[in-house]
Amino acid sequence: MSFHVDAGRSQDRVGDLLAYQASLSLRLIATSRENFVTCGPDEPVAAVQARVSEDGFDHVPVEHEGAIIGVLDVRDAGLAAQGMKVRDIASPVAERHLVGADTSILEFLEQAHVQPFRFLVSRGRIDALVSISDIQQLPVRACLFALVTQLEMVMAEVISARFADPKDWLSLLKADRCSKVVEVMVRAKRDNSQVDPLLYTQFCDKREIVEKLMGDREAGVSRSRFKRTFEEIEKLRNNLAHANELSATASTCKLVTEMRRWIAELDQLARACARKDSSAAERERMIG
Repeated sequence: MSFHVDAGRSQDRVGDLLAYQASLSLRLIATSRENFVTCGPDEPVAAVQARVSEDGFDHVPVEHEGAIIGVLDVRDAGLAAQGMKVRDIASPVAERHLVGADTSILEFLEQAHVQPFRFLVSRGRIDALVSISDIQQLPVRACLFALVTQLEMVMAEVISARFADPKDWLSLLKADRCSKVVEVMVRAKRDNSQVDPLLYTQFCDKREIVEKLMGDREAGVSRSRFKRTFEEIEKLRNNLAHANELSATASTCKLVTEMRRWIAELDQLARACARKDSSAAERERMIG
């Protein structure tokens, strides 16, 4: 028995996920203006650091006469800022600090490794703020898990397009994982609840299968880069699934960019495999 994923339905699912990502705006995790913890330009940096250390703030808005005029990066200030005032090292508000209030969490995460702090602008004024430390919040986790889900769906598309018979991709799994997938398939057949066998696999199974496809010349991508990146993505996925604390670092945010890149590359690979399969089927039909 062979299963093929319907391309139209697959595109609908991907479209749904993209729409979902767009609905997760920064407003869901941002700190509103009335809740800002600010500092003044003439305050000693050491005093500001001591004041916000227990709250875990990494960026503090600089306020003067009711206006936000800059931002102090508390982490980068460090011990070198001893004896300095905020105005000596704070960054003036610039365009790179500003985003629209409706910007998606995903867009912010993609740039957070180079710009870890943003002011949200609404109705012509700074209305809220968000930083990389907000990565622990539930909407961010929902955003990241949806992205991992989209990636896993595209991996399934590649496998389905490349192999008409499940036996072919099952042979690429390690013996223990293959046995477990087959066991579930047999149980489903017994219960008359069969679906696409790929739905019985886990992220690690799809990763292993697609990784082995990276050795094919038609893949056009680096197998070693795939393996290294996807092991990190799988760690992130497991932390999300088990509600573990996420690392609020540039490397975590870079994974978002990597996932977006691999979704695009694997989507192209799936399409290429599907076209190749279609051409082969057409040749067989003509010969027959």
